[in-house]
Amino acid sequence: MLPYSLQQIIDLHNFYELDIFISRLQWAQGIIECALVFSDEADSDHRIDVKLSIANCFDFSFDSKNSYSSFFKMSYDDPLVWRFNDWQTDLYFNGTANDTDKLVYELWKTHDSLLRDFLPFDRNIPESLQRKFGLLTKGPRKLLNEFARCLHAAGIKASMAGGYLPQENSSMPVVLFLGNSYFIAPEKDIVATVV
Repeated sequence: MLPYSLQQIIDLHNFYELDIFISRLQWAQGIIECALVFSDEADSDHRIDVKLSIANCFDFSFDSKNSYSSFFKMSYDDPLVWRFNDWQTDLYFNGTANDTDKLVYELWKTHDSLLRDFLPFDRNIPESLQRKFGLLTKGPRKLLNEFARCLHAAGIKASMAGGYLPQENSSMPVVLFLGNSYFIAPEKDIVATVV
């Protein structure tokens, strides 16, 4: 699934094996504009220039070292979007692990499997686990549920408290991946045009 205008361009130009190159990224007056080159691996003459405009962008990451890719997708529920569309809450713990280093590793592994290298692991977690109880971390409920499973597996009680939804439903964001780069914005604010 892709934003409607981007999918229309791809469908209209009938690419056999689509590759995307981000040739330029510019941010001006709250709008990100990406100059994209769509090309077909099977036909080197089949190429178009596309302007991707993203307004109301909540977050983005641009991989300038790897701006060429055939991977692109859009998601409403990727873990990267949880910061903007899931309940933000606090995870508390009570108890100690037999092997704290192993527990920290399991928590990091869980974090990495969901958020990859896009978002850093909370560096305060190892220090927090040195105590016998208290606040472990804050974040999206879906992520903290996964952390709670790790705590339970280590024999530590976990509970969540508090919480708020960061966005109204009318502006629920999606994440658009273009290779190793991503953009998080409401789908209606991601517009592609052929230039």
